[in-house]
Amino acid sequence: MKKFQLSKRIGSLLPQKKVSLDKRELRKSGIGLLVEDERWDRLFSTVKKSSSIIKTEKTIRDCLGEKTRLQMERNINQAEKQFTLNRIIELTGAGNASAGKAGAINAGSGSANTNNTGAVITNTGNTGASNASAGNSYASSAGADNTKAGNIEVSNTKVSNTDRANNIDRASNIEAGDTATSYAGAKKTVQENVVACEAKIREIDERDSRIQQRSDELEIMINKNNYLLLENAVSYLYQYMINSQTRVSDLDDQIADMRDGLKKRIDERATLAESVNETYNFLHGLLGAKQIESLDIHYTLE
Repeated sequence: MKKFQLSKRIGSLLPQKKVSLDKRELRKSGIGLLVEDERWDRLFSTVKKSSSIIKTEKTIRDCLGEKTRLQMERNINQAEKQFTLNRIIELTGAGNASAGKAGAINAGSGSANTNNTGAVITNTGNTGASNASAGNSYASSAGADNTKAGNIEVSNTKVSNTDRANNIDRASNIEAGDTATSYAGAKKTVQENVVACEAKIREIDERDSRIQQRSDELEIMINKNNYLLLENAVSYLYQYMINSQTRVSDLDDQIADMRDGLKKRIDERATLAESVNETYNFLHGLLGAKQIESLDIHYTLE
């Protein structure tokens, strides 16, 4: 018995054997993250964790925390990207509306210029005709000099109306030029804003790509450390069971020894109690009740 106990104690002091688990079988078993398993928490509420288990647990929890923060950052990036895309849609829509409005204004200005020019030309013709008639009548009554003066007046009237038509055309062209310049400036601003938004989206995509890459790295680290934690836990828990079984065996031996001792003591008690009764009866019968009572008081025998 003692040799068996000694061999168990020596075995419990030996270094833990390296465990190699079959990953394919583990995948079939569907083992998840140990640190998120309620059974894991319940088990180690009564079993003290080893330093390697505590260290590996911390590594996994740190990776999970970083992954959670990255996911939150990714959600923010997606919201920012969607906002920027909506902004591009608004800018391009506003640019198209401005283009249509500018085109309508230019078309209207061209039509107005044509009508005004025609009107001036018509008025010029009418004025020339009226003035020519007046000149001819005046020539008939006043003579050749007056006819010459009438012709000069008609010529001046034509020049005046031509200048007026040119001024109207010039004003219309200035207005159309101002509208075109305003549209060109607005279009340039829209294009600059769209380019800035597109650059912002590329920046967000680059950040998202880096986040995805880091998330993938963290996932690999989590799985690797989860497998390492499982290996460490299996080795540690088997060693814990071996040590516990050794202690259970020791306690069983102690209880068995105590049972043997208790039985011996029970037997001894029964023998002594019977002997005391026989001795007392012998003296009581030999000396009598009165003498025995006096002796009981003297020896304080109960």
